[in-house]
Amino acid sequence: MNLTNLKKTMNLAIKDIFMGVSYGDGERLPLEYLKTHTTQIPMKLILPSDITMHPKESYQEFPELSRELLIHLFSQIGVKYVPEVALYQLNHKRPIEIFQEFVRSFGISMENRLNKKEVIDTYILNSVIAFLQKMDAFRGVYPFNSKPIYKLLTQHEFNKVERLMIELKESSLWLNPLLQEHKDGSVQREIKTVFIENWHKPRAISNLIKRIKND
Repeated sequence: MNLTNLKKTMNLAIKDIFMGVSYGDGERLPLEYLKTHTTQIPMKLILPSDITMHPKESYQEFPELSRELLIHLFSQIGVKYVPEVALYQLNHKRPIEIFQEFVRSFGISMENRLNKKEVIDTYILNSVIAFLQKMDAFRGVYPFNSKPIYKLLTQHEFNKVERLMIELKESSLWLNPLLQEHKDGSVQREIKTVFIENWHKPRAISNLIKRIKND
């Protein structure tokens, strides 16, 4: 197989892996990250496939138990913080299900994904969660659709995430002045909606600004 065909094969494989990425938030404000107080050093491990899945209702009856179980699961593999999205998902998923989905989505190296090996690297997981903490600190001020950042984090494109965060901060600079300039409620809602959904699309933002100023 020549280099061009190899790249095409890898790109198709990566596309298949990440087509189902469902992480992302719109207007929801972030929750607080919880420390796990782990004493484990980062490790590589294979998750067991036979973890007992108790009925969801049994956890919903005891929300504190659900949180403690989630903290324990992340702590046991050397992860420093429970990601806030995992805490949010406790409203509608089992703790073990949330844990398995998150670590499989973000904690497997690209090489192991392409070789279909489910080896979890908690050093990678800690790096991903550190970026999520930066993202959510900003999302607490300006709610936005975080799916583009989550998608890059599943691919461990940390440099691209850094650049996207810079774009996010640049996009936010026009938000408050535009809201101050246009007091009409329907216009303000439109401005906020465009920012939430299209902050990473400069053309969509510039088109909105031009149209509003021409009205």
